[in-house]
Amino acid sequence: MPAHRATRATGPEIIKSFRSGAIRTETVRPSRLPAALKGRLPAQIMLRQSRNSVDIQEHRQIKACLKSWSAWLASVAEVLAKTDTSYDSDVRTTASNWALRTRKIARRLNDLSGSGFMTDVGEGPALLRMSSLFRNDPVYQRFYLLWQDMNLGLAALFGDFLQMPLARTYELYELWCFLRLLRAAVEVYGPTGVDLSSLFISTAEGSVTIAAGAVIVPIGAGKVLCFQRKYSEYWIESDGEGSFSRSMIPDIVLAGTGLGSSPERRVIVLDAKYRINSGLNEALNSIHTYRDALVQETSSGQVEGVVTAAYLLTPHVPTLNTDFRTTPVPGRLFHPQYRKKFRFGAVKLRPGMSQSELKDCLKSIVEDAAS
Repeated sequence: MPAHRATRATGPEIIKSFRSGAIRTETVRPSRLPAALKGRLPAQIMLRQSRNSVDIQEHRQIKACLKSWSAWLASVAEVLAKTDTSYDSDVRTTASNWALRTRKIARRLNDLSGSGFMTDVGEGPALLRMSSLFRNDPVYQRFYLLWQDMNLGLAALFGDFLQMPLARTYELYELWCFLRLLRAAVEVYGPTGVDLSSLFISTAEGSVTIAAGAVIVPIGAGKVLCFQRKYSEYWIESDGEGSFSRSMIPDIVLAGTGLGSSPERRVIVLDAKYRINSGLNEALNSIHTYRDALVQETSSGQVEGVVTAAYLLTPHVPTLNTDFRTTPVPGRLFHPQYRKKFRFGAVKLRPGMSQSELKDCLKSIVEDAAS
């Protein structure tokens, strides 16, 4: 406002106003201005006015995030509702229940973005910027952490019942497959000679945790079950068994003698993939690589493959025809004729299977590899 109307201007406001606009020089003597101004004053003085409003940057960002999450969940519900689940009634029921739950949460988030004090909040980007409010206020801190979890794919929207982001579910599936197959192997081949010392790690506080990588568990005489064993180049490995290209880490390896009717040593590679339907086609590359690249050097200096059989482990429920040649992929990978003929393919390993089903699964893998 004009200088003659800015009767309540503070010193900092007057000094900042010198940066722009016209500067007036006082002609009246003696001067009525403070000596520090030397008779000069800005023609226009910028006054700072404070008002109490909820339309702040942090609230605009929060409102945009709520709308974004609501739209995302609504899209997820639509995808679940349209999923082809004709092959399994349990999957159909689960998909329907999750579609209802995601729609309900989407409506709640959408209602929150347009009710209460949010009605007075403007639009903003669905991206939180760290500020003093998000850093120091406990309530805003919780929302910021929730936003970070949502970026990983799964958050504690209605309870900390899972405590694992969706982005790492595949790691949980890999470890689950190993532990269930380990128990099945102990029941099939007997507990004699089983050494679980490398599977468990004790801490100084007295707690016990499960090792999550590079675990080798002896099972009976001459057999081992490995979890994420690292195969370096074969000329580096002490037993001469490894890769001829680069280091490789298959999820699960069952190796040794006494696997099936043949006394020869066998190596079965199992790669756990938390994928179904068309996603399994992409996963085939991994077991192709393991079967072809893991080798050993013979006494004559020649190099030969060591992998007897290679299979995918997946929760997929296949649809099979009588002949594997007429069965489309990915169902063909699960066909018993296909697995036995090529010692290659996929095996259903799904949470909820009984222990007897897991034992039958292990036996079928060994029988296919020994055929």
